[in-house]
Amino acid sequence: MTAAIQLENVSKIFYSGRERVEAVKELTCAIEAGEVVLFSGPSGSGKSTLLNMVGCLTRPTVGRVFLRGREVSRLADHFRSDVRRNEMGFIFQQFNLLPGYSALDNVAMPLVPLGLRASERREQAGILLERLGMSHRASFAANELSGGEQQRVAIARALVGDPWLILADEPSSNVDMKTAHRLLSIFSEFKKEGKTLVIASHDQMLLESDLIDRELVLPDGEWVRRGRSQAPPTAV
Repeated sequence: MTAAIQLENVSKIFYSGRERVEAVKELTCAIEAGEVVLFSGPSGSGKSTLLNMVGCLTRPTVGRVFLRGREVSRLADHFRSDVRRNEMGFIFQQFNLLPGYSALDNVAMPLVPLGLRASERREQAGILLERLGMSHRASFAANELSGGEQQRVAIARALVGDPWLILADEPSSNVDMKTAHRLLSIFSEFKKEGKTLVIASHDQMLLESDLIDRELVLPDGEWVRRGRSQAPPTAV
């Protein structure tokens, strides 16, 4: 069976002046469809860089990235944009909402390139805001919302295209404990729906939750079994 995500001998190298920084080094791993996987490790270990390579936001310096058996690391930029738009939902650490737009418009924004009428976009966005308990704040500008509310809007935006893959970068770092627990509940719903979820975080609450099937510890790339998943282990 083809893995949902396959990374083959992936490295990412950055340069700062004359300094060479190898953010990810010769990593090979596979993630199965429907798994919830955590990329963990200390600050600077390459968690976000690895997540961005999976998400077609950056290319590996060396190695290849496959999604559902299709190599995406060497696609032209416009094809990589299509993959991000049609197959993925992103939940960013800083939310990345447009402050001058309402919560509803922020959620509907990813649907604009799909050619849907404005009424259809707003209808789909409204359904997701209601699901996340935010319908009463739909008309509020993003900058008028609390941190927890902004996060729920960001999650709704990530879901609006019904992606099979959801990528979350430090999703609990900018919210209070109550909101973090709500986040775990929402992620558990994703898991029940069979979505593949990859999270980059060092949050101990995530590490200790039953949500996580496997943990990939960086920078060494060691797998740790978590949760109650029966997905087969994948060697690095």
